[in-house]
Amino acid sequence: MLHEFLTQRLDFIHFAHGLGLFFIAAFTGNMFRRGRQLHWLWLCLSSLSLALSLALVLAGKAFTGIQDLPALAVSLHALALFFLALFGSQGLPSGRPRSSGYVLSGIFLILPAAAAVFYGVPGFAFSELAGLGLVSGLLCLAGIWMLVRRKADSPPLSGPFYPLLALYAASVTILPGTYAAILVSGQGLAALAPSTASEAFAVLSAALAMAVAVVLARTTAFGQDGPERHRKQKIFAFALGLSAVGVSIFLGFTFTDSLGDNAERSIRNELFMRVAAVGNALDPEEVRMLSGEPGDTDSPSYKRLLRQLNKIRLSNKDIRFVYLVGMRPADRNVVFILDTEPPTSEDYACPGLVYDEAPEGLKAIFSSGKTDLVGPYTDRWGFWVSGFAPVRDEFGAILGVVGMDINAHSLKAIVAANRLMGITITFLLAVIGAGVGLLIERNSELNLAISQLRQEVNCRVRAETDLKEARDTAEEASRAKGDFLASMSHEIRTPINTIVGMTEIAMREASSPEQRTHMEAVKVAADHLMSLVSDILDLSKIEAGKLDLSFESFDLPAAIESAGLILKAQARAKGLSLSMDIDPTLPERAESDPRRLRQVIINLLGNAIKFTESGGVSLKASSPGPNEYPDLGMTPGKDGFLLLVSIQDTGIGIPPDKT
Repeated sequence: MLHEFLTQRLDFIHFAHGLGLFFIAAFTGNMFRRGRQLHWLWLCLSSLSLALSLALVLAGKAFTGIQDLPALAVSLHALALFFLALFGSQGLPSGRPRSSGYVLSGIFLILPAAAAVFYGVPGFAFSELAGLGLVSGLLCLAGIWMLVRRKADSPPLSGPFYPLLALYAASVTILPGTYAAILVSGQGLAALAPSTASEAFAVLSAALAMAVAVVLARTTAFGQDGPERHRKQKIFAFALGLSAVGVSIFLGFTFTDSLGDNAERSIRNELFMRVAAVGNALDPEEVRMLSGEPGDTDSPSYKRLLRQLNKIRLSNKDIRFVYLVGMRPADRNVVFILDTEPPTSEDYACPGLVYDEAPEGLKAIFSSGKTDLVGPYTDRWGFWVSGFAPVRDEFGAILGVVGMDINAHSLKAIVAANRLMGITITFLLAVIGAGVGLLIERNSELNLAISQLRQEVNCRVRAETDLKEARDTAEEASRAKGDFLASMSHEIRTPINTIVGMTEIAMREASSPEQRTHMEAVKVAADHLMSLVSDILDLSKIEAGKLDLSFESFDLPAAIESAGLILKAQARAKGLSLSMDIDPTLPERAESDPRRLRQVIINLLGNAIKFTESGGVSLKASSPGPNEYPDLGMTPGKDGFLLLVSIQDTGIGIPPDKT
């Protein structure tokens, strides 16, 4: 049961492995940029290459028509092992040990290419696992041991990092390499197909990769340096980012499973309905006239049934075989009665041919008499999922069973493509979650810098020149903070737009209402997330002095009403009434910034609902007369018109000293 569960979800396990490698590559790349220590560059390139290899493995399952993806994935895997060997070699003492490690890595990188010339992709895979894998694993462990002894890393790494990294390196090099060598020694190179490692290796590698990424994040991004308050902010940011990634993976796992199950269920249901319709459409009298012998091919009934089934096969492009089988009473063998394959085809089954590999599900139909789906199963013609429907006479006796086969590999590819969509969305959400934590951590660093500058200003308050210099520095840091927040918030929009776009495409192509419901839920969540990011971007723009108002023509009453509708559900959840009174004399069209108008109204209504426990909230929109607000200095009709939006609630109200 566990083996089947892991096998069906091996793609998500590979995704979790690749996600951990992606974060490892990001952190080690940043460490190399800071300290220019070459071993971090090799570890970064190794993680990135292995992550790309896993991505190609997932793509190969979904896009089976691209023949080069498996070979490219194996090549990137070999490159990742080579970079891992360089990481270990760089950790060795300089001089002959390090040079020997580099030479050994290069030699064992060339060997897989030589093996591929004689043994193809299986030979390449074996030599890079059993040869390069073992060498890179041993070099990596030796390099890690020397790095721990020297304690020369910058920044200093926490205690669990190197033990976890050593375990991870062994899980992707020594263990698979040894496993591959044992398989090949006993069964030959064919034992490597289709996988070179068991599900246990995949789970172990994924878990260790995520653990290494977490330790790196904790050490490099959220270290314990600085004042106590600053450390707490960093820990909070780390916990928030880690929680966001964890929630994204959990929800993505459920969502991915749902997409895959729905896709497979939809294909199977469609096959069931089609084969049931064909079984009911065949004339029992025509089937009764066939004896299941080679001489049936000259029978008029055979020819009429053949034409009928051929039309069905040609109108269903995804169906590979359409045929009719029966069971001989004498020996209970399943035999072919009619096959739509042309007699010249090597896949043709002549009448009377015994179907030795007939699945048990097909044989059971002759007893149960119920239409059923069988598979995946393998016979001499390939790997299939089949629908079988009985053909009955007027007394209910089974005269034969019509079968319709679809390629099980194609079905699995469709399921894998749907699961890949869920995995892609999960990856984007996980990256966004990690980015939120990183954004908060960077903001805490900026706040710390501002706090330190303020302390310096207080110390130099008596010196006018020094005070001005410190104030200018603080203002520059504040502007840098605003620019940073504006830039980061804008960059976050790109993956969210990708999520929204992919979700809309999936909604249009959804093959069942249940799939569309899932897609709509994702789109609502993405739209809400986009709204939050927009609010962050607006705040950042205000702080950076870059907020621009866009003036456009819009439906004024509709804009006010939509702002209220957004909060109807919130008011209903608290048992409050929310009424809106829009003056009918208001102009239908207005020139202004509709988004800012809605934002102001939503903020006011949200505060009213928040501080109201019972009763209700009302909104009134009108246009006051020209003399009601003379301080504005506007002449209605010339400068525009005045819009008065008032909100009343039955809550605690605003204290008089705050109005």
